[in-house]
Amino acid sequence: MQKLVIVDANAIIHRAYHALPPLSTARGEPVGALYGLASFLLKTIREIKPDHIVACFDRPEPTFRHEEFEAYKATRPKAPVELISQIIKAHELFEKFGISIFESAGFEADDVIATVCDRFKNEADVHIIIVSGDLDTLQLVSGKRVIVYVPKKGISEIAVYDEEGVKERFGLLPCQLPDFKGLKGDPSDNVPGIKGIGEKTASRLIGQFGSLENLYEKLPALDAQKNKKSEKTLYEKLSAHKDEAVFSKYLTTLRADAPIEFSLDALSFGGLKKELLSGYFRELGFHSLLPRLEEGYTPKFHGAPQTLFDARRDTSGADSPGTASGPREPVSFDAVQQKLFIITEVRNGTVERIKILAGGTAEEKSGSAVLDEKKGFENGATEKIGYNLKPLIAFLRKNGSDLRGTLFDVKIAAWLLGASPKENGAGANVDQSSLSQLYERQRKDLAAKELTKVFYDIEMPFLSVLADMEMQGITVDSVRLKQLEATLKKELQEIRTAIYEAAGAEFNVNSSKQVAHVLFQILKLPTKGIRKTAGGVLSTDASELEKLAALHPIITPLLRYRELFKLQTTYIQALPNYIDPASGKLHTTFQQTGTVTGRLSSQHPNLQNIPLDQEYAPGVRRAFVADEGLTFVSCDYSQIELRIAASLADDERMITAFTKGQDIHTMTAAEINGVSIESVSAQMRKAAKTLNFGIMYGMGADSFAAASGLGKNEAKRFIEKYFGIFSGIRQYQQRVVEFGREHGYVVNAVGRRRWLEDLVSPNQRDRAAAERMAINFPIQSLDADIMKLAMIAIERIFRERGRWGTKVRLVLQIHDQLLFEISNDILKETRKEIKEIMESAYTLRVPLRVDIKTGKNWADMQ
Repeated sequence: MQKLVIVDANAIIHRAYHALPPLSTARGEPVGALYGLASFLLKTIREIKPDHIVACFDRPEPTFRHEEFEAYKATRPKAPVELISQIIKAHELFEKFGISIFESAGFEADDVIATVCDRFKNEADVHIIIVSGDLDTLQLVSGKRVIVYVPKKGISEIAVYDEEGVKERFGLLPCQLPDFKGLKGDPSDNVPGIKGIGEKTASRLIGQFGSLENLYEKLPALDAQKNKKSEKTLYEKLSAHKDEAVFSKYLTTLRADAPIEFSLDALSFGGLKKELLSGYFRELGFHSLLPRLEEGYTPKFHGAPQTLFDARRDTSGADSPGTASGPREPVSFDAVQQKLFIITEVRNGTVERIKILAGGTAEEKSGSAVLDEKKGFENGATEKIGYNLKPLIAFLRKNGSDLRGTLFDVKIAAWLLGASPKENGAGANVDQSSLSQLYERQRKDLAAKELTKVFYDIEMPFLSVLADMEMQGITVDSVRLKQLEATLKKELQEIRTAIYEAAGAEFNVNSSKQVAHVLFQILKLPTKGIRKTAGGVLSTDASELEKLAALHPIITPLLRYRELFKLQTTYIQALPNYIDPASGKLHTTFQQTGTVTGRLSSQHPNLQNIPLDQEYAPGVRRAFVADEGLTFVSCDYSQIELRIAASLADDERMITAFTKGQDIHTMTAAEINGVSIESVSAQMRKAAKTLNFGIMYGMGADSFAAASGLGKNEAKRFIEKYFGIFSGIRQYQQRVVEFGREHGYVVNAVGRRRWLEDLVSPNQRDRAAAERMAINFPIQSLDADIMKLAMIAIERIFRERGRWGTKVRLVLQIHDQLLFEISNDILKETRKEIKEIMESAYTLRVPLRVDIKTGKNWADMQ
C-alpha cells in the first residue's frame, strides 16, 4: 500500500505561528512558524514514511468563493506581516525537503487538496493521509483509505480522523459535513448558515434526513408534525432561510476541479536530503533540528503518541493528549458461558477491536485475533449482549464464523423503549461495568412495556438480515453512469447557454444570490407574491420561480437546470465514489433505529431516494445491474398501508373493495364524485389517491387542497364524503386518539409503541400534530413490521436450504419493496415462493398482495 501525504501548508504554518514563541535569524527575520513547520514535517515523515507527498497552498488572489460572496472570510483579521513573510518562505522550505507544491489561482488550498484526493482515492493501493491544521478537509474522509491528521496542543500532538472518528465527533458521515455547515454555518469563514441553528440541531437534522436537499424535500411533511414550540420555531427558521442554507452548503463544499496537472509518480518522495537540509537549517538557526536528520532519531515531543496511529481520535473537539495502549497480559477466557457481554469498537463499519466479559473474566482482542473467540461466538446456548452487534455479525460471517444464540443489543433496546441512547444509557462508549446493569434494566423495561416479543421476535432476528444485505452490496455500472454524466453535462451546458441568452449576461446559475440579482434587478421581474427570507432576500426556490414561469423565458430553463444539476451531483457523479474497490460493489448502511415507526433508512449512500419519475431517472436505475448468472427480482407490497388501515378499522366498505380486487382509488373516486367506475377520469383518480393516502396521515382540508389542486371548500366536501363512505376509518382514528390520551402512547398490532405526551397538551397546535402522529403510527409501523417479518422468514427458509447469499441474495429494501438477485436456474420457482412468503407474513382481514417484476437492471423490469 502506497502512502500519499497531502499537507495543508497554510493551515500548518498558521498553527505553528500561534503555537510557538517568536524566533528570529541573526539578521532579524522571523522564522518561528518555519521552525514549527520544519519540526512537524520531520515528525510526519519519520512516522508515516510516505511514498508520495505534496504541499498545497492558498493563493493571495480572491477565490471563486470571494467572487460569489463578498463577505466570505471578511471578519477574519489581517494576517501579520511576520506570518505572511514566513508563508512565502515556506515554499522554499518544502523545496528543500523535496516536496512538490501545488496551488491554483481562484481556488483555496482545501480545493487543491480535494482535487488531488479525488484523483487517487479510488486507487486500490493508495492510502491518503491529509495533514491539516483545521477540520475543513474532514468532508474528504473516506473509510480508512482517506484519513485526516490534525495537530492538537499546538503541533506536538495529533488527532486522527477516519470515517468512524468523524461520525463520533459530529454524528455524521464525512460527506454530510457540507450539509451540516449549510445549516450551522461557519463563523470562522463568515459563512452564514441559518441563524439560531447550532451544532446539535444541525447534526440531528442532517443525521435524520441524510442531506440538506432531502430535508427541504420533506419540510412540508414536517409542518404537519410540529408538536412543540421549539419545533415550530425551527420549522419557521428552515422555511425562511432555505436560500442561505443552500448557499452556505455550496460555499463550504470543497471542489475537486482545480486546474492542476500531475501524476502520482510526480509526487514521489525520495527521502530527506540531509546535506541540503543541514545547510538550510544552519542558515535559519535551526540547530536543534539537526540531530533529527539522523537515522534512528526518535522525536521527543512531550506527551506525544508513539506513532501517528496510536493517537486518540478526537471526538470532543477539545485538545487532549494522545495515548498509546501498553502491552496486556493475556487473560484466560472460557468461551462457554451463559452470557457474553461484548463491547465492539467499529471503524467504517469494520470491527477493529472487541472486549468480552464473561463470568467475571475479561478479554480484549484486535483485528484477526477477534476470531480466536469464535467458539464462544458460535455457541448457540450463550446469550450475546452488546452495543451495535450488526458489524460484529458481518465481520464474523466474512471470516467463516457467526454470532449464534440469543442476541441482546442495548442500542436497539433503548430505541425500542422510546428513549434516545443518551437517555437510556446506551452510548457507543458504554463500558463493561455498565453494560451488565444496562442489560438487566432494559430487559425488565421491555417486559413491563410488553415489548419483549417485538424485541426478540422481530428486531434481534432482523440484525442478521441487515448484516447480510450490507455485506452483499449491489453492482453499479460506473461506465454507464459516466456516459450518462457526459450526456447531462452537455445538456446542462446547453441550458446554461439558454439561460445566459435569456438573461443577457453570464452569471453563476448555482448561486441563489446571483439568480435573484439577475431576475429582480437586471430583468426587473415583478416581486409581488414572491416570498422573502427573514433577511429580506427574495427567494428563488422552485415554488417561487414557478410563479414567474409565464412572465419570462428564463424561468423554464432555470428550473430544468436545477433539476438536472441535482441529479448529476447527487447521484450520477456521487454513486461511483461509494463503490468498494475490494468487492466492486456499492454497500449502503441500513439504519435499524433511524425512525420511530420502525421503517428502515439507508445512508452512505441513501439508496431509498434514488429518483424514479424524472426524465433521466431510469438511466440512473439502469446502472444498478444484476451479477452474471443472476436476475433482479423486485417484490413490492401493493397498497399495504391502505390494506392495514381497512383491517385495523374493520371498515367493511374498504375490506370488500380489497377482497374483490377492486382498484381502491378508482372506487373511491367514483363514490366521492357520484359517477360510475367507467366514468372516473385520471384527474378524479389522482385526487382520490391523494386523499386515500393522506387520510392515513391525518391530512386536513388545507393540505389536501394544496396537494390536489382543489379549492379549500371543495377539499372539505371531499373529506366529509370520504368519511361518509368509509365510516369505519373515522371511528378507528377516534379510538386510537382516545387510547393515546388515556395511556400516553399508541400501539400497533404487534405491540410496538410510540409515546405521545402532547395528546393532552393545552396547546391546540401541538395537540393536533400529536393526533396526526397517533393516527398514522399503528398503520405505518405495522407496515414496517410486516416487511421485517417477511424478510426474516425469507432469510430463514433459504438459509436452511443453503441458497441464501449465493443463489438467493437480498440486496435492497426500499419502503415497501424488496430487491433480490436470484440465480437464473431457480428463478421461476423462487420468485413464486418469495411472493407466497411475503403475502403470508402477517394475517389481515384483507389479503396482502405482492407485485413481482424481473429484469437484468433496476430500470427495465417487467
